[in-house]
Amino acid sequence: MEFVAILAGLAVMVICWVLLVKSMRINGRPTWWRHFASASFSPLTFAGGSLIVGSFLGVTDPDGETWGFAGVIAGLLVLLPVSITLGVSWGAAKRKQLNRPAGDNHT
Repeated sequence: MEFVAILAGLAVMVICWVLLVKSMRINGRPTWWRHFASASFSPLTFAGGSLIVGSFLGVTDPDGETWGFAGVIAGLLVLLPVSITLGVSWGAAKRKQLNRPAGDNHT
């Protein structure tokens, strides 16, 4: 079960990386800045995703106890900075797309 939680954490990390890079590209940020920001958040997204999935699957800590609901709350708290950043970035990207002239497909 630990392996499934690790794979889920990696999946959440990749999904957040792609979403943040895409929204920052729409906002006009340079390539190095997009990937630097995504790489900075990747440990948080990996840990948060692993905690949430591991809590639902009943993965135990080194003492042999399951994380339960506390693990879900901890995972959500770890993912909170990433969620706020994605929300702000996507909001700015949506505003920028609404203000773009028709036929302008360049990002």
